[in-house]
Amino acid sequence: HPDKIDARLLWIGAVCGLAGMMGHLDGTAVAVAQRTFAAEFGSTQAVVSWTMAGYMLAFAAVVPVTGWAADRFGTKRLFAGGVLMFTMASLLCTIAPNILLFIIFRVLQGCGGGIMTPLSFVILTREAGPKRLGRLVAVGAVPFLLGPIGGPIIGGWLIGTFGWKWIFLINLPIGLIAFALAAVMLPKDRPAPSEALD
Repeated sequence: HPDKIDARLLWIGAVCGLAGMMGHLDGTAVAVAQRTFAAEFGSTQAVVSWTMAGYMLAFAAVVPVTGWAADRFGTKRLFAGGVLMFTMASLLCTIAPNILLFIIFRVLQGCGGGIMTPLSFVILTREAGPKRLGRLVAVGAVPFLLGPIGGPIIGGWLIGTFGWKWIFLINLPIGLIAFALAAVMLPKDRPAPSEALD
């Protein structure tokens, strides 16, 4: 690996950062929409809280499996699949007819986010090498840190200006751009035999 961070590595970092920011933004943006969801779906606050809890539980549950799946299916393919899953689940959230399906679609979103986040760091580590990793992660971590902070702010603005569905609709162009860039910019890797899933 070279010592300097080149344009190709910055593009790879941008793809990973874009996907990571999307997942973290959406994880916290719904916090300000809980009352809106309760009114929209005619549900209670206790049930609506699963729109956040289901997302975070799915996010956490998928992370340990991602490493095994990346070895078995390939990092690039799995990362692109995670981005696509998150994006499609965002679309499904906007057309959910009831609170149960809405929570299920949020769980699917969480699965996509749980795939994207650890793979972002795997991809960056492989491509940067030991000498560039610290600098690249320092820059690439900014979206991961700004996501939880900006989520409630952006979510509140979108709800007040355009309506609650835009919390999820805004993910569509971002997700499609991240998917296209991942297909072009991320290096191909061959799936390798992996240990049995424990």
